[in-house]
Amino acid sequence: MGVRSGPPNGSEESKKEWGNYEYPGDVKHMKCHNCFCAIIFLILFGCMIALLVIGIVKGKIWTLTHSWDTHGFYCGYDNTQLDVKDLPENYTKPNLVDYPYLFFDALNVSRQICVKKCPTSGSLQDILQYNATQTGHDKLQYLDNSTYNTGYYPDANETYQYTTKEYFNRCIPDVDLEKDIINGTQFVNGLQQAIDAIPALSSALNSVYSLRWQILVCALGSLVIGLIWIMLLRCLTGCIVYFVVILVPVSLIGIGVWLFVNGSVMGTIKEVVSTKKLSGAQITAVVIWCIAFIIILIIIFLWSKLKSAVAIIKVAAMALGYNFLVIFVPIITMIFCFLFWAALLVSSVTLYTSASFKYEIDNDGNDKGIGQVKFDLNKVLQYMLIYNFVYLIFISVHMYFVNYYASSVSIVKWYFSGQGGKTCCGCSCFFGFWLAWTKALGTITISSLIMTPLYLFIIFMEYLDRKSKMENAPIFIQFLIKCLKCCLWCFTKIVQYLNKVLFTIQQIFNTNFGPSAKLVVDVVISDALLTVMLNGISFFILFLSKVVVSVITTLLFMIWAYYGKNSSIAGSLLAAFVVFFLSYIVSSFLLSAYDNIIDIVFVCYQSEKSIDGYSAGEASNMVNQTIDDMKSAHQSENTNNKVSAKKMEDVKDDKTEIAVKYGK
Repeated sequence: MGVRSGPPNGSEESKKEWGNYEYPGDVKHMKCHNCFCAIIFLILFGCMIALLVIGIVKGKIWTLTHSWDTHGFYCGYDNTQLDVKDLPENYTKPNLVDYPYLFFDALNVSRQICVKKCPTSGSLQDILQYNATQTGHDKLQYLDNSTYNTGYYPDANETYQYTTKEYFNRCIPDVDLEKDIINGTQFVNGLQQAIDAIPALSSALNSVYSLRWQILVCALGSLVIGLIWIMLLRCLTGCIVYFVVILVPVSLIGIGVWLFVNGSVMGTIKEVVSTKKLSGAQITAVVIWCIAFIIILIIIFLWSKLKSAVAIIKVAAMALGYNFLVIFVPIITMIFCFLFWAALLVSSVTLYTSASFKYEIDNDGNDKGIGQVKFDLNKVLQYMLIYNFVYLIFISVHMYFVNYYASSVSIVKWYFSGQGGKTCCGCSCFFGFWLAWTKALGTITISSLIMTPLYLFIIFMEYLDRKSKMENAPIFIQFLIKCLKCCLWCFTKIVQYLNKVLFTIQQIFNTNFGPSAKLVVDVVISDALLTVMLNGISFFILFLSKVVVSVITTLLFMIWAYYGKNSSIAGSLLAAFVVFFLSYIVSSFLLSAYDNIIDIVFVCYQSEKSIDGYSAGEASNMVNQTIDDMKSAHQSENTNNKVSAKKMEDVKDDKTEIAVKYGK
């Protein structure tokens, strides 16, 4: 009995189960889900906007553009206007309007002085040389007292000046590595000797620079190669998986034979028979053979599920071919993410600057004993900043789920209708974004609220881990923290996967969060073995795909570089490594979308099986055959189980008849 009595048929009973769906996965007629939680999202979003507005209105934006001196007063600003709490009596706040630039004392990092203009004379090398050897004082130049407020900086006359350049209202040393830093010449000479010790390094670096455009083209070209490879996986997936599955036990048997045999095979057997003892290597060989035998039994037992997993990966490759624009969904999602992150950054910075000023004396660090004007964050501002941090985690998780939801809409519609689905702006993936932000907003919000505390716990465990290392906590405590952190990571990954499955289930069955969660258990977790096997196989296939795409791209780059006469093969090795690295990253972008599609197709397949009297994908003849093969494998497994059970019952009946006949 399936989780649904049948597909939508227009009856009243069907409408109670399916709503206005005309077929499973009819996302065009999806109803709004979990509206209350959608309101919660809007409230949270409204709070974020409110904090942003408060920060912009209340924040002291000018503090972001002005530098500040040793005592925390701002260069280029009339600090007499500042309202500073706990400022000592008779303390004169300086007017530094005419001194907009900040100069750093070369010998005392805690001394920072506001000046009219950045010094353009003096040698930093001479200052450091004098500090190290106490010689060459006659070469030094004191800071010109006309460039700073002598009444406010009475000890600035002891500061030496050096050549600087103006950057962001700060006087940054104009440093020549070879001339202005002590031992700079020795450093450069040492670096040159290191380069000379590796003759190919210089030419390799030049090769990378001269081939920079070819490197960029090949890195982007890995997207095309990756797409072609995914299409080839329709034919190659089975070969790769079956080859590896057979190779593992065969390799173990071969290793066992190599360990067991000492000389000739017959000689080894005679020796074992005569001595009736096994050497350590031979005992190891027997253990390996036992492991190989167990693996063979597992393969035989799971063969039908292995075929189903391979078929699902093939269908996923077809799905990506028919829904190519899905690979651009992460780009759109990233744009939304940057907008949210930018808003939170501006909100946090401006809120921080909205605090009042307070005079404090540092008790540690380089500024120990020096009084400074700092921002005094009250409890309200602290809670606001904490909210922004938590909301940052929440909205990042939310956008990750929105990305998956938009991709899932395209694949679900394609799987159950066999249509490309031009629903909105030419592609159903854009319609997926619309659904994610409207009818499914509440469901995604619930999942985000579930995941946010888990990620906060992970951050807290990372903090404990670092603190235990810094404070040299007992080894057992450090080990326990790492174990808890690992378990928390695994649990978070599982919950995240189940939430993604829930989104696809909702799109197929048109249900709220609660019923969808129950269907996740009935549809997916009920066949946990296939779920685990599919995830394992897909992980292996995707890792292999990244390596293959990167290797092919690198080989094409090497051929291009060689026949283009841009560089020799030896001189292009470093450039080839750069191409491999970039291709691996770029192909991961494409293959991560493919990984999501595999999960979505699997949920569609499991959901289709759970609907009595329903078969999906009739509009696509190419997909039908693969889906039928998957069903045949599943039905064959059930038939074999039934036949085995029937045979056992027949044997039991025969034994009962014999016992009755001869029991007297």
